[in-house]
Amino acid sequence: MIRDLFAIFFEDSKIEFIKETFNECVVKASGKKILLIDSTDLEQKFSKFPKYDKLLITLYKNDISYGTLNNSVKDTSDDFITSLTEFYENKEGNIQIKLTISKNFSDNSEISIYNFDLFIKLISEMTIEKKLIEFQNIKKENDVVNFLIFNEIREMKFGSKTFKFYTPESKFELAIINREDIIKKRNLIANYVNSEKYDFVPEDFKWIVEPTNKKMCEVFNDFTILFSIIYLSDYSRFYEDIISIHLVGYKTIKHKIKDFRFSKDLLQYYEIYKWVYDSGNLSDKIGIARNLISLHISSNDITKIDDNIFTSIKANFRLYLKENTKNFIDLRNRIADNLQSFHRKSSDLIVSFTDNFKKNLFGLTTFYITVLIMTVITGGKLNNIFTKDITYISLAIIILSIIILVYSLIEYKRKKIRFDNQFQENIRSYKYLLTEKEIDEIFCPKISLSEEFKDIDKERNAFIAFWISSLLVLLTLTLILGNWK
Repeated sequence: MIRDLFAIFFEDSKIEFIKETFNECVVKASGKKILLIDSTDLEQKFSKFPKYDKLLITLYKNDISYGTLNNSVKDTSDDFITSLTEFYENKEGNIQIKLTISKNFSDNSEISIYNFDLFIKLISEMTIEKKLIEFQNIKKENDVVNFLIFNEIREMKFGSKTFKFYTPESKFELAIINREDIIKKRNLIANYVNSEKYDFVPEDFKWIVEPTNKKMCEVFNDFTILFSIIYLSDYSRFYEDIISIHLVGYKTIKHKIKDFRFSKDLLQYYEIYKWVYDSGNLSDKIGIARNLISLHISSNDITKIDDNIFTSIKANFRLYLKENTKNFIDLRNRIADNLQSFHRKSSDLIVSFTDNFKKNLFGLTTFYITVLIMTVITGGKLNNIFTKDITYISLAIIILSIIILVYSLIEYKRKKIRFDNQFQENIRSYKYLLTEKEIDEIFCPKISLSEEFKDIDKERNAFIAFWISSLLVLLTLTLILGNWK
């Protein structure tokens, strides 16, 4: 593409790529003999370039500019061709042409690379801060960035879920990262100070299709390792070209990373990160991971870690689950015992109420039977059993029984409220040990307690009805047989 463009200006053109950045490509060309061109030739060559890129061609002689041609501005080709024609007619030498390509994103988030080797050389020579800034700038408004590679004879196709690289005939698609979910989890367990400035996740740089270019492969691997460490650490902060890492496990690790060229073996940090963040109890997993990492690093250097660390973490987690299961079963057994105790206590509510009823009924019955027996013994007759005094005493006893009934109902309600409060307090005491779902499954607080109270209330109501009926019978008897004179 670029060689074809310069071929219309020179015979045997000598092309030199000056630079290839994220935003710009600069190429210079010179030749022994300059050629005549027309606007049709230029338009044909320009049409091969992506429409979203802006091309600026500058004509030089002895490092002095003699004209420019801009493909985005109309009516600039005539003056440029006129200057070129003058050089041709005068057979002047030492002519140079510089092509400056200003890169822009296409509608489908594509951005051009015109010299891949120079682009890789640029990235590999950047400082860590400069790399982060460049990748952050191009990712800022795009969930996925597609680098379209031109001027390559071979097909190329490689990339991560966020940054894809391919030649025009090798486009491919990858799944999109669930970035919000990952960042939400990170904020629960880690303090990443520069999260707003560099809002990357490890998956942004993890190769899904790995390149054959070693330097390119190393750049992304280094970033994958770095952000995996950040997402596993308690605290991390970039300043200039250093990152400070704090990790608290069985040991507290404080380390400053200055050399960001990591061994490929450290990609196991990414495996640990994925295991922690993908599923399961996040708090349990990160706790075990940090404990084991702190024990398996050398010289307090988080970049020096045992090869079998991930295996150790998974093995310890399995042991933890087994122990946790045993403890959970023991806990459920203790809860079952507590629930049985509560059921027994709920039965005590009605027992207390019925005891009052029985004592009261026994007292009333004893009083009336005693009156009857004393009447028979003293008079030998069953007429005029209730004297005036006995009648008033009977009424007083019945009124006292009514008072005892009211008091028993008040006491029953008070005990019922206290029992309910104790039950709810018992549930709250397990909230730090069980999830809400587990509590609902074990206690069934909205169902079991209401059913228990419903049965108790039915029994209470039956005794109330019997109590009132007994009082009405005795009151009727007293009123009929009573002597009021």
